[in-house]
Amino acid sequence: MFNLYYTNRIKELIDNNLTVLEVEIYLTKEEVEELDFTKPIYAENEDGNTYFKLLEVNYSNNTLLSKCKLQKIII
Repeated sequence: MFNLYYTNRIKELIDNNLTVLEVEIYLTKEEVEELDFTKPIYAENEDGNTYFKLLEVNYSNNTLLSKCKLQKIII
């Protein structure tokens, strides 16, 4: 069971190219309710396009910035 569920996760965590992105964005209550931690998030930037998985969201209200932590998906 371990190999089935956790092998890829362990590989991602010990990879030398591990990238964790911390961002602050405005989120509404509705957006937070619709968050799906199982779906990858596509991001375009100057270094290229990539997918991230959502690890953590710290939401207070829609007038304050929410801190989000994302991890680059290694394919």
